[in-house]
This record gives sequence, C-alpha cells and structure tokens, in this order.
Amino acid sequence: MALQTSKDMDKDQELDRWCRMIPRSGGGRHLSQKQKTDFYQTCHRLVHLHDAPITHRVIAELASEGGLYRVAELVKLTEQSLTVGKKTEVLETIVLPFLEVMTHKDVLYSMMLEQLVANIYVFLCGIGGRRSFTLFDFLAEVLQFQLDSNLTEALYSKSLTTLAALLKVLECNQTASIMEGFHHVVDTIQACLDALSNTFQGTLMEQAASHQMAKVRRHLDYGLKSAPLQPTTTTAPNLAAAFEISQDGPGLLSSAGPRHDNDHSQIQDIKILPTSQEIYSLRTEYLPTKDPSRWHLPGIEGLLDQQFRLLREDTVGQLRDSVRTVMESLNPRDTMDLTDTDHEIGLRIHKYSKVVLSSVQFHKKTHLRVMAHFQQPEHLSRLNGADRRKWWDTCKQLQLDALVCLVDSEGHCLFFSVCDRKGFRQADNTVFHGTDQDETKVPNLWRSPEQATVTLRLIDMGNQDFKQILGRDLAASTVEQVIVEFPGVLLPSFQPTLEALQHMSRHVEVPFSNLLLPNRESDPVQTCWPAYATQPHFAFDLGPIVTEGEPLYLQQNVAFDLNSLKDRSTLDDAQCEALVGALSRNLALVQGPPGTGKSYIAVQAVKVLLKCREEAEMNPIICVCYTNHALDQFLEHLLEGGTKQIVRVGSRSQSTILKPFNLREITTKMERTKTEKSEVHLSAVKLEREGKQIVDLFHKLKQVGTLEGVLQYLEVENSDHYDQLKSTEDADGFQIAQHQRGDRLKRWLEAPAAPSYPGQPPRSLEELTETDLTHMSSSERRVLYEHWVLDHRQDLTEQLDHTIGRYVKTEKNLVKCIQEVDLRCLEEAQVIGITTSGLARNVDLLRRLKPKVLIYEEAGEILEAHTLTAFLPSIEHAILIGDHEQLRPGVQNYDLSLENPRGEKYSLDVSTFERLIADPDIDVPHDTLQTQRRMDPSISDLIRQTLYPSLKDHDSVLAYPAVTGIRARLYWLDHREPETKEDPTQVLQNSHSNMFEVDLVQALATHFVRQGVYESKDIVILTPYMRQLLKLRDMLSNTFEIVLGDKDEDDLAKEDLEASGASDTKPAGPHRAMLRQRMRISTVDNFQGEESRVVIISLVRSNEEKKCGFLRTSNRINVLLR
Repeated sequence: MALQTSKDMDKDQELDRWCRMIPRSGGGRHLSQKQKTDFYQTCHRLVHLHDAPITHRVIAELASEGGLYRVAELVKLTEQSLTVGKKTEVLETIVLPFLEVMTHKDVLYSMMLEQLVANIYVFLCGIGGRRSFTLFDFLAEVLQFQLDSNLTEALYSKSLTTLAALLKVLECNQTASIMEGFHHVVDTIQACLDALSNTFQGTLMEQAASHQMAKVRRHLDYGLKSAPLQPTTTTAPNLAAAFEISQDGPGLLSSAGPRHDNDHSQIQDIKILPTSQEIYSLRTEYLPTKDPSRWHLPGIEGLLDQQFRLLREDTVGQLRDSVRTVMESLNPRDTMDLTDTDHEIGLRIHKYSKVVLSSVQFHKKTHLRVMAHFQQPEHLSRLNGADRRKWWDTCKQLQLDALVCLVDSEGHCLFFSVCDRKGFRQADNTVFHGTDQDETKVPNLWRSPEQATVTLRLIDMGNQDFKQILGRDLAASTVEQVIVEFPGVLLPSFQPTLEALQHMSRHVEVPFSNLLLPNRESDPVQTCWPAYATQPHFAFDLGPIVTEGEPLYLQQNVAFDLNSLKDRSTLDDAQCEALVGALSRNLALVQGPPGTGKSYIAVQAVKVLLKCREEAEMNPIICVCYTNHALDQFLEHLLEGGTKQIVRVGSRSQSTILKPFNLREITTKMERTKTEKSEVHLSAVKLEREGKQIVDLFHKLKQVGTLEGVLQYLEVENSDHYDQLKSTEDADGFQIAQHQRGDRLKRWLEAPAAPSYPGQPPRSLEELTETDLTHMSSSERRVLYEHWVLDHRQDLTEQLDHTIGRYVKTEKNLVKCIQEVDLRCLEEAQVIGITTSGLARNVDLLRRLKPKVLIYEEAGEILEAHTLTAFLPSIEHAILIGDHEQLRPGVQNYDLSLENPRGEKYSLDVSTFERLIADPDIDVPHDTLQTQRRMDPSISDLIRQTLYPSLKDHDSVLAYPAVTGIRARLYWLDHREPETKEDPTQVLQNSHSNMFEVDLVQALATHFVRQGVYESKDIVILTPYMRQLLKLRDMLSNTFEIVLGDKDEDDLAKEDLEASGASDTKPAGPHRAMLRQRMRISTVDNFQGEESRVVIISLVRSNEEKKCGFLRTSNRINVLLR
C-alpha cells in the first residue's frame, strides 16, 4: 500500500475537523457566525479539491440529519434583520460558498450522489417552498443592492451561481414550478446578467447563463404546458395535391377513445413491452406519418413522438402480433409444436407447452428469478440423456438473455429473459448466496425425458399480470401456460433507445431543434458556428494537422486560406472544404462516396478539436459508430495519431490494441471510495431485503386459499376465528388425530350446518365475523371463507405493489452507485468511443459528462431514433459523416420502409443524415468528398456513371498490380442456371439460394488461393441473401476455415441457425489440409465499409419472372459495387 503523503494527511485532518462540526443528530449546538463562515468555507475548499472520496463524504454528511440542521441554520440566518453591509458579508462568506458547493459539477453530475443531492435540495425548498423563498429573497435583495450600488464583474458569477441553485430547486421539487414567489428572483438575476452583458457577451459564462435562464423560465411556465392535449392545427405545407386518408389520433385524442390500456397521447406514459389489452386489441395502432402537419404534437416533440412510435412498432410490434397469435390459439387441448413461424409477420418463434412456474427466488447477481418447467419436446423425450444434452447444448434455443413471453389461457402475459439454462435448488431460505450446487439435484433442460427446466429473470416489474401468474395456486389451477421465445430478439437492442426517447420527450432539450425540424412558415434557419467557438478571441488551431511553419487558425468572421491548408496537409481540395465546414458549423454534414476518406476527415477533426479542448471547456468528445468494426478502426487511427486519453465503451471489440483502453479494463483497476463502497453495500442489502420480501409475498399469495394462508390472515384480522380454526380439539372437546389436522379447513367448509341454523335467512358479513365458526350454515361458511381469501389477496397485492416500487427504486440506485466508477473514468477521457446501441444503454452516464462535441460516423445507416438519442442536451457541435447513397438503416417491418409503397408515408429507414440532405425544405449545407482511394478505375466507373458523376480517382489506384489467375480485374459471369425454388418447410422464406453459384464460387476461391499470390484471408465472398450465405458456408468449410462477422452471426441467431461453425456434411477433399486457412463470407449489407484484395460476389437471382430482388434499389447496388 502506498504511503500517505503529508498533503493527503492535511486534507484528511481538515475533513475530519469539518465533520466534527456536524451534530450526530438533528439537534446540536448552534454555530456562531464566525463558526458558520469557517464551516461553509472549509466545505467549499474540500469540494474544490476535486478529490472524489472527499466530495462523496462532504455531501453524505450534508445530507445527514445533522448536516440538514446546519443548512436550516443557514436559512434562518438569512431571515434575520441585518444591515445591507452585514447581508453582503453573509452572502460572500456563507451563502455563496454553500451554493457553489451545491452547484459544483462533481456534485451535480455524480450518479451516486444524485439522491443525496436531491434530498438536500428538497429540504432547502421546505414545506410550501418556505425555506427556498426565504433564501432566494435574501439573494435577490443583496444582488439588487450590488447592481444598484457597486456593479462589478463578480456580480455576474454570483448571479450565475444563484441561477444554477434555483434551477436545481425547481428540478428537484415539482410543486416549486407553480409557486409565484420565484418570479421576482428571476427578474433580479436577469437584470444583473443584462447589466454586464457587454462584458461577458459570447463567453462560455454568458452561454451557460442563457441556457440555464431558459430552463428556469420553462419550469416556471410549466403550468401553461400542463393543459390537456388538443390536436394540433398546424398549417400544412404547400405540397402537390394528394388524396389523404384520415388518421385516428392516439389515446384520448382518438375519436373512439383509447384503443387499450397502453394507448396514450404522451409517449412517456407508454410501457415499452406490450400489455395484455394491447395484445388483444384489434384496432390499428396510431403510427404518425412523416408529414409534420398531421402530427398531434408540434415541432421537435412531434418528431420524438413519431420516432418512438415507429421504432416501437418495428421492434415490439412483431412481438405483440406473435403473442396474439399464440393467445388466440391457446386452449388446454392444443398440442404445441416446438417451433413455428408466423408467416403473417415473418417472425420465427418457439413455443414450449405445459409450463409450470414452481419457485421465485432472489439471487445476488440475477436478482429476482423464477424457475420454469415445461414439457420436453417429443423428439427429445425419446433420446437418452447424453444425446438430449448434446441437442440442447448445440441448439440456439433458450440461450442466455433470450427474450421470452409467458402466456396463459386466461389472457395474461408476462415477459422474461433467460438467466440460466438450468433451475436452482429450492431451499427454505428465499435468497440464494452461492454458486456451488449439487448438479445431480438441480433440474435443467436435458436431465428429464419428460420435463425441461430453465431459470427466467423478471424484466417487466410494472406488468400487473405477474401478480396473477406468479401468485397462482399451482395445486388448484387448471390454467394452461405456454412460453413463447423470439430467437435473436434481445431486449437491450431496442429498450434503451425507446426509454431515451421517452426521457427526451419528458424534458424536451434537443439541440439543433430548429435545424432538425424547421418551421416551414418562417424563414429557413441557417447553421452557425458552434456556441463554444463564438467566444471572444477563440480560434481553431490547425497546427496538429499541418506541417511546421506559420500558425494556421480558423476563426469566426476571419477569412481563411484554404490553399494554405491544402499545401501544408495531406488533404485534397474537397477534404479541406469538408474539414473547415465540419469545424465551423454547429450541425455539420460530410458526405463521402466509397473510399473518399470520410473516417480520415473525422480523425483530423478530432486532432484539431483536442487542441482547443481546454479553452472550449469541451469535456470528452463522443465518437459514435454503427458497427464495432468501424469503431475499432476509427479509435486505432486516433491512437496512431498520438491521442492516448481514449476510452472504448462496449465488450464486443475485436481489437487487441484497444484492450487496455476498454472501460471495463480500466475500471477494474480503479479503487472505489469509502462512500461508494458503503452506498453499494447498503443498496445491495436493501435490495436483498426487498427481494426477499417480494418472494415471501408471492409465496403467501400462492397459499392464500389454504389453511396456512387463512390462519395467517385470521391471526391479524380475527383472533377468535383464528383460535377456533387453529384448535386441535373438535366441537365436543376431543383431540383431533394428528393425521387429520391438516384437513380441518376442508372439514369446516364441508361440515353439515348446526341443527338450529338450517333454513334461517343468511346473516351479513359483519355478523358472521362475530359468530362462532361452528354456528354457521354451509353457505355462510363459504361466504366467509371467500371473504377471507379475497381480503387477504387484496392486502397481499397492495403490499406487493409497495414493495415492488421500493425494489425498483433501490435497484436503479444500486446501478448508479456501481456506475460511479465508470463516470469518474470517463471524466478523465478526451475521446469516448461507443457504438449506437452502446450509447443508448449508457445515455444517462454520458449526459452527466456534459459533452459538447459529437462525431457520428456511418450516419447514413443509423435510424433517426438512434441519432436523436445521441443529441445529448449539452451538445453544441455535431459532425455527421456518412453516405445516404449507400446502405439505409435496417428495419424489421417492411410496411414501414421507404422501399414499400405502403411504407413510404412512414419512411422509418430514412436516416437523419439523408433527411437533412434530401429534404428541400431543410437548409442544412453539406460537403461532399470527391476523390476515391480504394477502387480501380474500371470498378469506380460503375458508380461514377450512375450515382457520383463528380467522383475522381486518386493516382494511387492507378498503380494496382494485375490480378493473378484471371485476365480481367472486373469480370461479370452471366449464366442461365435457375435459383433454388422456395421450400415452404424451410426457414428464411424471404431469402434465396443458387447451388450452381455455390459450386462456382468454391471453384473460383480455390483457384485464386492455388496461384500462390493470395492467401484465403485476402479473399472475401459476398452475397445478398442469408440462405446463400449458409450454402456457401457449408460448401467452403470443407476447404477453408470460414469466418463470419458479428452482424452476420446476429442475423443467423435471429433465424435460430448455427453461426459459429460450418457443418461437416461433406467429406474433406485431398487438398483441404493445404488450403485450410481463414476466409471471410458475408452478406453485402454487413460488409459495408470494409475492404479486401479479391471480392467474389454471388448475386443468386435467376428466374423466369425476371425478379432481381436485392438489386431493385440503387442504394444496395452502390453498396455491392463499392
């Protein structure tokens, strides 16, 4: 352990001294004004040391009962009748240091301190806002005095601190927004800021003040926004006349009322996963078109609403429709097949029948989990144990994290994810601590020929159906239950993005809103310089990308010499213009045909941006790519250029170079602070306690109608009836035999009525609660018993609701405490690299970093929903790089695609990048790169003559050596061999194959390798169709070791096909050992952006109907040819 330095000892001693000034309870001695000054100035010094353990300890102490007592003292001090001079002294020495602590970035943006900080601000507000009115009245009075008598630049900083504290009070106290007492405070702060506006004009402080003032005013005007939603009456743009079909609005805006319990006009009220009512609903869901004039919400709120609803329909919609099909066909007589394909929606599903949920348990790692048993598939029940295990081990079904839905014949549904392919030992305790279990006693998927077992994780705690399903009495239930699995569908692939859109809709802080969706009735909005670049004397220093010589700067309102940049850098003309545009526009678009150096421009831009990082207070630059491969390449280029403070977020990196820069690698070596350790431990203990209580409540729900359950209820509600039912004596005073005691509830219910009671009118429930159990008729006993069961179930359900609420809150807090180390690591980074899906999963983490610059590669392939989530509120400068002429974003539902005439009105697969370039009503300029450095001219001619007439060839592509083993560098082989006809029994019904081309491709690949010039890794084989990919893999695996990319493996997983290796259906040829090397096979779409020396393409289609399929769109032709 490293020795503690004297400086560290001084800090610790000062912290301990400060902590001793906080009483251990709500009382304690009052501090004099001198002591208060010392208390808050020491607190200020400690936090401004930027030492995480110290900051955590300070805020934890302030949020304690004793710390809040000191805060209350501060507020009371501002109530006293003091002279103006004395008030100024209190402001300077006590109040401002406290507010500067509470608005410090290390305090406000910490994930672990979030709840503690909120508690302090809630306390500061007080009941009815009394404390905050007192404090901010005091601040306004002193600020006004200084404005009138002693105007100095320091007043601006004080006003900004006051404004930041007021904003946080409003954010942490929802009712504070409707209090009128803050308006004069805001007016005073605004007057102070305006008085010094000339001095601070354009500075980062002025930008921060403007931003925070806008947010404060938005909070105070919130009452106006809370009026009931009405359909918008936006005037439609002047478009060509077209026949319009009326569209029913969402939720209460629908003329027929809400479609179901998950149909709402506000997307933040919509549950991500479908509810039972939604699944059963036959009414068409509300899906906004691409025409803003028909949206029910205006502006950027309407865009967020549209993208949420379309993305949810594209992802969740297919799950909803599949579950509906199963529900409609479900009844106890059905014999469920193991697999099925819904041809209506094209989603492959698996169904498992006769499901029983036997036990709920809390586990340290997986938290709440449930053990599910189902009937072993018929063909597996005939196999021996070893073969059955082999089948389950090699199949792709019920893999970890697979999404499944439990449906029953009563119409309930509940979503889970798979957390273990075996069950768990059922013990007396409801919390499982260890990992070692006796495997011979634990049920699993293969052990029993009659029944398979799997462990599921609860993922939908807000679904009310789970109380019905998990609280069901197994012994008395006749309900049929089925598990539906959706192969390849993972909840993390869409849930984080949808939740991020909901968050954005709730807060509506989207940068570039006026550019993303301009008001068509007003003048077009122009792009401008990034806000941080408009501060006085700021200039981009291009020194990192030019040769030595005179300094070269890019500055607003100053002429720039493009020729100098071209002469002193490695950039061509178009690249120079693109780089200048990327740096000087707040929303910059760079389009680049294949091989023109789009990523190179991004790397050069990062180098320039990092040079001015401190001056711009830039925080980490966020670099986003669609694929892991592209992200790895981009970050490796930055490392080669000398950038070392890089953090790569995500676990699917294939780069060994980037391994030391992976977030997980770095944080495993970081020490947690004492406060972090304490908070993680306390949250984990609390979560375990809440989880154990939930498990116990579920157990009680299952037993609610049994003797045990009835006795639990009566022990609390009716002690007389409890004593009678629990008694071991019969009515005559004789002891009941031991083996008969368990039946006493049943005997009481079925016992004949007492002789004096038959035929009498039934008594009320109130009377029965006061009546001896033996003095009731049979019908009265049944009525009383049903009341017990109903009342007990209702009570347990209410307890369960409250416990689940606490559990969910604690679980979220635990995640934030664990992520605090991630946050501290990312704060030290200069560049953060992350994929689109990774950004959505970590969006809360990234928001707290307050980044100003976003670089988005492959922007033409990204769904608009994903792009919007990357526009964090703090972003001032976004550079989108891509090519909308290449591959569009992928969608699951063809009815939402631009390529489908029915889907053109939605155009979900049109990216933000394409929309901004192609929409004539949007005036966002873009730069196009023009010189390609990848293709031989004979190949580039194919796209030059069709899509890129200005495309030029760099000199380097003219020097490629001749291809060995074939005469022409570009060769088209035309044949008349038909494609394989569709087989309705096979998967991939929308895919195609051609065995003639499979044989031909194998012959060509073998021929190239035999030339001795090309290794198999130099060759890639492409095809548009997944079915052809499978055929090629099976054939070529006899000769080569086949490699598939991550995206191809994911696509195969969705179809439940083996993606990790080739089959051995054919014997290896005599030359197999010689040629056994790695060769890449890929679909065309999934190879975009990558290169290879030799490319063999199998286009597959050959039919009498002359259907070209994949090649019907220019974008895919472009991807194929590049």
